[in-house]
Amino acid sequence: RWQAAVHDPGIYDLEVDTSVLSSAGCADVIRRRLIAGPPPAALRRLATLTVP
Repeated sequence: RWQAAVHDPGIYDLEVDTSVLSSAGCADVIRRRLIAGPPPAALRRLATLTVP
């Protein structure tokens, strides 16, 4: 199914647990990450992977 495919290979810059945090809490985690870093790198890492 596509839901599994979009998460493979599991490379993320940040993960938030929406079952635990409110939308405001998730936004705060994202905001703090953008301010404090490290800078995003997941898309660069994904771009280096070969497609089967």
